Amino acid sequence: MAFAISGQLHIRTDNQQYTNVQSVIINSNVPHIFNCENSECQLYFIDPTSNAGIQLSKYFLLKGEDIVVNTITSVEIFKEKYIYGLDEDYPFCERDDRIKSCLSWIDDNYSKEGIKLSMISENVFLSESRIAHLFKKQIGISIHQYILWKKIESAIKRYMEGASLTECAYSFGFSDSSHFNKTFQKMFGIYPSFSNQE
Repeated sequence: MAFAISGQLHIRTDNQQYTNVQSVIINSNVPHIFNCENSECQLYFIDPTSNAGIQLSKYFLLKGEDIVVNTITSVEIFKEKYIYGLDEDYPFCERDDRIKSCLSWIDDNYSKEGIKLSMISENVFLSESRIAHLFKKQIGISIHQYILWKKIESAIKRYMEGASLTECAYSFGFSDSSHFNKTFQKMFGIYPSFSNQE
């Protein structure tokens, strides 16, 4: 999600360009480029396993849209319209127990080195191809992307608690802070601004 607090956003995807946008919601796995030059913007990255992430995944799935452009400039109004309001229109669908098990296993093990898809598939008693397909269908991103999400999220939390960026990167399997920055940029389309503070 991106909100232009002042000025306008410009967004480009592989097949479309949006100019002078006030706010936008972009589905996961949609390559895009933001231009917030001369603007003050807020960017929000939503965990696909959170309630907000689940609601947005259902919205995008049922609407068949990858990008929603609108004039909303308030996070509170956005939540009212796209998160809380979706509960009534798109009732919650229960996750497959195997996906719940998969998420739980990843949450317990993501910080370890050498996690392989075979380890996860053995834990949930499904083939690698089946768990990969089911996970992406229900969560909206691949298992690999979810593991990276968890590592980046934990590294940022640790950084905010006072650890150095290099220490955070090493702690969660990145070879150095540069590797962390590149992974962050690839995953979110921007470099982490706090990395410039070191």
